[in-house]
Amino acid sequence: MESDNLSKILKTLSEETTSDGHLKFSGKTIRDISQAIVCRTYGKSCLELAYLLIIASACERRGGSFLDLFYNSGVARPSAFKGYIQSCKNLPDGIRPVGNGVVVTRETEDFTVTFGRMPYLSAFLEFLLTSIGYTAVHEHVSNFCGQVPSRASISESANGLSRCLYHYLREHLPTAHDQSKSYLLANFIKERIGQNCSPNDINNSALLDFWLEQSSDKNESNFKLFSSVFKVGIELRKAISHRLEKLKFENASSLGKDKEAGEVDPDKIEEIVVAVENDTQPLRALAETPLNTIKFLNGRETETAEEVCHGPEISVALSHSVFRNAVFGQAQNRITNALRHKRLTCDLLQNSGSTNYLDKLKIYRDLSCSFDRSLLAVLHVLLMARRPEAIELAMAIRPNIDFGELAEIDAQEPEWADLSLVNISAERARKRFFDYANNNSNVSNPLANLFSDARKAFRNNSRQGFNADQIDDELSVDNFADAVSSLIKVRRDLVAFVNFAEKREWSQKFTKDSLVFSQHFKFLYGGSNDNG
Repeated sequence: MESDNLSKILKTLSEETTSDGHLKFSGKTIRDISQAIVCRTYGKSCLELAYLLIIASACERRGGSFLDLFYNSGVARPSAFKGYIQSCKNLPDGIRPVGNGVVVTRETEDFTVTFGRMPYLSAFLEFLLTSIGYTAVHEHVSNFCGQVPSRASISESANGLSRCLYHYLREHLPTAHDQSKSYLLANFIKERIGQNCSPNDINNSALLDFWLEQSSDKNESNFKLFSSVFKVGIELRKAISHRLEKLKFENASSLGKDKEAGEVDPDKIEEIVVAVENDTQPLRALAETPLNTIKFLNGRETETAEEVCHGPEISVALSHSVFRNAVFGQAQNRITNALRHKRLTCDLLQNSGSTNYLDKLKIYRDLSCSFDRSLLAVLHVLLMARRPEAIELAMAIRPNIDFGELAEIDAQEPEWADLSLVNISAERARKRFFDYANNNSNVSNPLANLFSDARKAFRNNSRQGFNADQIDDELSVDNFADAVSSLIKVRRDLVAFVNFAEKREWSQKFTKDSLVFSQHFKFLYGGSNDNG
């Protein structure tokens, strides 16, 4: 699983320094790299970089590599690259410095890499080395070492780099199509309330109104499906929040054009999306190797969790949209599927809400309870292996539990000591925690009950990965431990949503939404109904 996301790579580039402590790349260079990556306009950059790597290989004094030009030329400035290249002697035929750059001639055709472009290409190379990896880069440019290859070979290498980057970004960056969707929604919010658009303005009513307007467009719309609007709304809300909180826009409280007031330009939303971290992808982590060797959730449970688990506070803030998407978004998927197979009926359009919001809430509540039982089984494995992650998981499962039972109240302490305080070292506290967990005496208190519940949950769990052999298998225990962070995030979202939703009234909302969605489905698909 890829551990470095785009946000971290760009942050690393922006903070990279030379040996004397100066920033290697300017802010403009980093912004240009970000824009090229986000907008997927890196094809020309790959070709330019290929030619620059040929130049770099020719400059390599040890013969063969291309790294010296980039790592020994100091701060990435045009003058630094110019000075370094002009100091190189005996450049091969076909490579010659000129006033503004270096010309590479192959088969009577010249290609110039300007000195002004080299800082950007240097940062682009760093980005490739970190994202797709040194091995992938070297595989496509190894034929550059010691010779000037043919034009066809250079183009092939550039295309190879571009393909590698494309495959990387497919996993780490929303498509250009999805980014244009974010842009449309951002502009809709802007026109709806003016320029002061905060994350909270991307709310339930805004998403519904946007869908009704966009899906009614007679032109081909990207937003026929409510599920598409819901997905983009979540992404946009996260993007703005991330921009305000993570990129140190401490004074930016809104989305707008007034930079002096600390507002974030909505036209730059594509750039913002790059910086969104993967904190909200715990279900994806659990589905990837090697964590998927343990069945924490079955297929149906995963689908249900995906309806709710969208990251801290998102599902609570958009709770009404969660229900709309889960009920009517799925109904619309059934309608479009029936339409493709020419089986659309009036009944399907009229009775689109086959499950009401209260029924859905019960499903989420049941999942939250069953998931807690799975977490208890995980806790038992970690307790038996005396893994420190067990403590974190125990506190997540029973956040209100009193761990004072672990305090060494019999230890020699001053008479004035407050025995309600746990005044032992962290290491000794951890030891007592696991000793307490392995004590099978019939003690009755919340902590002992937790450990007892964990044992019972493990014995009653027959899913893949949950068996007695797992406790003795070190690699399996590592997988359980590595999953703890993601498991806690899933539980956090489930519990927060259920607790919030149970305090709200949903029957009237469902009745009203049924009318709105049924009428709009008839508007969208009624003319396609051949069955009357």
